[in-house]
This record gives sequence, C-alpha cells and structure tokens, in this order.
Amino acid sequence: MTRLPLVKKEIAYSMKANIETRKSGEREAYLMGFWDSLSYEQPDLTKMIFREMEEMENPTHQGFFLQGVCFVYMSLQSQLEANEFKEKWDMDGDVPF
Repeated sequence: MTRLPLVKKEIAYSMKANIETRKSGEREAYLMGFWDSLSYEQPDLTKMIFREMEEMENPTHQGFFLQGVCFVYMSLQSQLEANEFKEKWDMDGDVPF
C-alpha cells in the first residue's frame, strides 16, 4: 500500500513562499490552474471538496477552506516529487527534501 509522504518543513515553506510572492492576478491564475489539474487528475476528490465547501455559508470560510486544501495537496505532491528525485539520484545525507 502506498503511503502519503511525510512533508518536510522546507517543502511547506517553499509552497507558501511560492504562492505568497505571486502578484494578485498571477496568483489567481496559478490557483485556478491547480484546480483545473486536480479536477482532471482527481475528479471524485474534487467533487467531494466542492461539496464540503458548498456546505459553508460564509464565502470567506469557503475561500479559506479551498486555500487550505490547495496548500495541503500541493505540499504532498511536491514532497512526493522531491522524494522521487532523491530516490532516482540515489541521494543520501542531509538533503532538505
């Protein structure tokens, strides 16, 4: 059984900085691209996420919920890619990812 990767703090810091340093319009386009990719790769998960979001009456809470889902999923995905890179290149030692 495949397990979710343990996200290292460096990945989370990198993800947060990546989103926060983008300009407003660019940030929105980046996040919309994420949702497009997620809905293509994980259609059932995307439907569940949006069903949960729609249960929230406050639009601000909906936005925070979606941003949190985005951050968690992107962090897991980035850590998985970092782990695969590390394994492919047989990297040992104190690598921050």
